[in-house]
Amino acid sequence: MADDHTWLVDYGASDNMRSVPVVLASFQEMPSTVTVENGAVLESPGRGSLVLPTSLGGELTLTRTFFVPELATSLFSVRAADRAGWHIRFCGGAVTVMKDGMLVAVGRVNKDKQ
Repeated sequence: MADDHTWLVDYGASDNMRSVPVVLASFQEMPSTVTVENGAVLESPGRGSLVLPTSLGGELTLTRTFFVPELATSLFSVRAADRAGWHIRFCGGAVTVMKDGMLVAVGRVNKDKQ
């Protein structure tokens, strides 16, 4: 299981997905399935919101975040961020997240080139 702080920025995921069993705010039990990149279909018992602290000392509120226990790591959906009005930029092995014109998070390519 992934640790509580590891997230992959995923431009293919339609929604944020959480692999670590933490309490999500306003959690709704809505059993469903999600299909991941390799075609596997995984169970999700429900979804909710999550306040994610960033490396810059700020916070991002991720709404409609699915709890998917079988994921190898949590996924930050670029598509969901775009729907929320955030701006995502990939450049030079880094990703930046802007909200309301302010830089709120920075990510880097990991050892697996993800």
